[in-house]
Amino acid sequence: MHRATLTLCSALAMFALLSTGCTASTDDDEADVTGNTDDALTGSFVARGTGYYPDPSALEGGYNDRKGKPLTTLQQFLAGDADYVAVAMDSTAFKYGQRLRIRELESKYGRSIVFRVVDTGGAFRGKGRTRIDICTKNQQASLDPTINGLLHIDALAD
Repeated sequence: MHRATLTLCSALAMFALLSTGCTASTDDDEADVTGNTDDALTGSFVARGTGYYPDPSALEGGYNDRKGKPLTTLQQFLAGDADYVAVAMDSTAFKYGQRLRIRELESKYGRSIVFRVVDTGGAFRGKGRTRIDICTKNQQASLDPTINGLLHIDALAD
């Protein structure tokens, strides 16, 4: 009787974990979408995402990042035309060029995507790591619901 009770309790506990989205992590889980376990994780956080695009308007901020380099978009990266995707955050959140991975976007596109913190803006001052703006090719792409949601982000060592 005790063995049956323990088995039932174990099964119920596993069901509860799976139904709430909590699962045990193994080394194999780290390879999930990216297939790469070599990236050294330095921290994780959750941020509200938004999209922006290279445009000379005051709202979008121009065509260059905070050091004057051309912005690189998610679509350029996916097409193989850029080494990373530019993102904007509070300038105090990370040093220029910090490498990130955004789990929801890697899941959506089924591949590893390199994001780098290279831009900022007035909307991010004082927000720390709670907000992130992802560079896209145009206004329509900036409205993507995945980009404009709650994002689980890992900071990676270079």
